[in-house]
Amino acid sequence: MDLAVLLVGGRQSWNSLSALVGALEVDPRFPDLEVRFAAPGPEAIASASALTARYGRVIVGFSFMTPDLPKVAAQVAQLRQALPRVDHPQLHLVAGGPHATASWRTTLALGFDYAVVGEGEVAFPELVWQLATGGRPEGVRGVASQRADGAYLTTGRARPIRLDDYPPFSPRYRRHGPIEITRGCPHRCRFCATPFLTGRHPRHRSPREVLRWVESCLANGVDQIRFIAPNSLAYGSADSTPHLEWLEELLRATSELAGRRNTFLGSFPSEVRPDSVTPEAVELVARYCGNDNLVIGAQSGSPRMLERMQRGHTVEDIYRAVEIARAAGLIANVDIIFGLPGETLEDRRLTLDLIDRLTERGARIHSHTFMPLPGAAWGRCPPGRIDKETERRLGALALRGLQYGTWQKQAAKAQGWCRLLAQLEGRPLQP
Repeated sequence: MDLAVLLVGGRQSWNSLSALVGALEVDPRFPDLEVRFAAPGPEAIASASALTARYGRVIVGFSFMTPDLPKVAAQVAQLRQALPRVDHPQLHLVAGGPHATASWRTTLALGFDYAVVGEGEVAFPELVWQLATGGRPEGVRGVASQRADGAYLTTGRARPIRLDDYPPFSPRYRRHGPIEITRGCPHRCRFCATPFLTGRHPRHRSPREVLRWVESCLANGVDQIRFIAPNSLAYGSADSTPHLEWLEELLRATSELAGRRNTFLGSFPSEVRPDSVTPEAVELVARYCGNDNLVIGAQSGSPRMLERMQRGHTVEDIYRAVEIARAAGLIANVDIIFGLPGETLEDRRLTLDLIDRLTERGARIHSHTFMPLPGAAWGRCPPGRIDKETERRLGALALRGLQYGTWQKQAAKAQGWCRLLAQLEGRPLQP
């Protein structure tokens, strides 16, 4: 096949890129497809240049979230400058991931030829095939493009997949990592884009298939097994209620294969909702997993803000979840978001009171600043800001080892990408 694929990404995107390569691996149309990986910057440019010298067509693929928009914009500009279209018509830049799905017009405006809109496991291999065979890539469902006259073309979103039909990564191309066990979220949190991106009906990879990929990890030298889910204790469930039978089957079998100390659920890179934390579910984590902590998404200590953001749980649920984690011998790492739209000084005071009481009970606080994400209900709100008193309180907690997070960087980063988005969309920046 006179076509090669170069996938460009960093720590934030390797999991999604690995899933795309897994989809290419199981597609019988690509038995010998050359796929390379590169970090952004000079490495990506050098790899793309080398491939264009060898192949009639080269696809350079990115998968990224909105916080990485400025970096990706700079990388695309560098690629186009080093390998201009007029001299390298065989080079095709393709974007996918959360930002391309939620804002494909601004994605194309960066200089991409195609944007995969929706889940990429079907759309991306089909796009690759159409480009390889001289077909009509702009006709692929889930692909957006831009004509030479500037008009946009879109075929809508790619259809959601059945997780059991696709691998979470690619053994052939030696891309192993965390195993996605659930996609989709039934909740309507207004700061979060997950329901828009992956749907409100959770889809689960069956325990049998998960264990197949656990065995693949172990056979290829990956001994730590981690799982990805919007709410890991709700694995197998249609809502936030733990499906104890599936959960125990998953954790028991994984622990038997990989060992208890190498099995992780409910810690990075997944978290749990407070209303999913039950003594029975957490007991399974304590019995079969090696993580010493549970990441609990609380977000606010203000009942008004919890209702406003449509969290679907109460402040009392947060306290109860932390107590259950502590009783099981696990540290509670509690996510909090500051600077939410409509947050008042009283709301923030209530959140700081919650933090004080939780840290007295042994919890650690993972602080965030609100970042507007395309696809979320609050995606057009201005980025969050944190007042000096809250900064002082968080700093004091950090010195005691009770608070961590990159909330300062998030605040500055959100300002940057919001300016770029406003520029790409031709609208004024919200104050």
